[in-house]
Amino acid sequence: MKAFSPIGVLRHLFHSLQVRLGVAFVLAFLFSALVVALVVFYDNYQQSHRLQDQTLSQIAVHIDPTKPAVLMDDDNNDAHIYVQTKVGKPSHEVLKDIERLPSGFSTLGSVDDGYRIFVLDKHDGRVAVMQESEYRIELAMRAVASSLVPLLLWLFPLLSLLTFVIIRKNLSPIKKLSGSLENRAPKDLSALDTKGVPSEFVGFVVAMNGLLVRVDDAMRQQQRFIADAAHELRSPMTALSLQMERLASRLKSTDDRAEADEVLAVIRRNRHLLEQLLSLARAQAEGGVRHTTFTVQQLLSSVIESVYPLAQDKSIDLGLVGECSTKIKADEMSLFTLVKVFVDNAINHTPSGGQIDVSAKVADGVLTFFVEDSGIGIDDAQKVRVFDPFYRVLGSEVHGTGLGLSIAKSIADRYGGKIVLSDAQKFAQGLKVSVRFELSKLADQTTDFL
Repeated sequence: MKAFSPIGVLRHLFHSLQVRLGVAFVLAFLFSALVVALVVFYDNYQQSHRLQDQTLSQIAVHIDPTKPAVLMDDDNNDAHIYVQTKVGKPSHEVLKDIERLPSGFSTLGSVDDGYRIFVLDKHDGRVAVMQESEYRIELAMRAVASSLVPLLLWLFPLLSLLTFVIIRKNLSPIKKLSGSLENRAPKDLSALDTKGVPSEFVGFVVAMNGLLVRVDDAMRQQQRFIADAAHELRSPMTALSLQMERLASRLKSTDDRAEADEVLAVIRRNRHLLEQLLSLARAQAEGGVRHTTFTVQQLLSSVIESVYPLAQDKSIDLGLVGECSTKIKADEMSLFTLVKVFVDNAINHTPSGGQIDVSAKVADGVLTFFVEDSGIGIDDAQKVRVFDPFYRVLGSEVHGTGLGLSIAKSIADRYGGKIVLSDAQKFAQGLKVSVRFELSKLADQTTDFL
């Protein structure tokens, strides 16, 4: 699990196409909302003033200029409207001299701190109706606020949320494609599915599929080269070994025989290296299906029989623990090679007089092999590296090619298996190997040895 890093999160957000598109659309919406708000503000502001002017004119029409206007104090005058006729006391000091006021609409003082006056000339006299500009502006601002608040507080956040949801939904095929790539097996080079991928990304996916094809071809050529080279070298090395054995049998001198035995040992090690190279190439190659039905017990018995002479030479107690007679359908040769590699490795790293237990179980559709020995074990730091080709555990004094565990891992990876190396539980020291396979994957696997 990756550790949380604020800097990493910020870097991811900065480079995220989804975040960039979302922020761009939100900013566009914000700019549009501000433009709309200004237009609505201006329109509502002007409309509010027109409505207030209509109110003043309608009041003036219904006022009798021959009668004094009703005087109201400021506490009860909610609309801040003052009416003045030619008779009666002035309702406001601005309206003291009604005859000097111009007819129609006029504004006294500043726009923010002044008065809006409407004077109507009737046949019986003049009527003046006045309203404070400050109240008119306040009323207009209320009308504007009632129109813009829903836009800014509800519509804008809703559009922003919908934008991110829509972008995320439309980019989900890309995320799904990325997830499928991340969860793929290391050697799965099959083409990516373009179904549901946005057209802007189809070209990229097609180009990626072309790259996967080229990589697959290169890997096949490499595997074929290793297999062909091992095939071509195996026959000459076998012939050379036989010739050297015949030559050694004819030598009379003890020193000559000793030197011949050393040469023969080198030839045998090279033959073993070629065999393992061929096995590695086969484990990594792809070919036809070759599944058979067999019991797990038969498989393990075959492995024990093939390596028993090696264990007997070192006086190692090698045997099967328990019985697993479950029938499975899989590539028997692949599983045989895998188990044999781990048993061989246990024999090589277990001192004389040690013990090796081999077992297996099938439960809930999962097949698990166990190889546990009383050998020298492996340090935790080397439990990952031992699967690298040609890597050998330091200080083990065991001669080998370092390809065995790499072959086993190639087989396990090809069938989706999992290898776990842990300390031995039955013995004071040693190694326990557990290899898990899902039987469905073993049966469905279409790859096989050459």
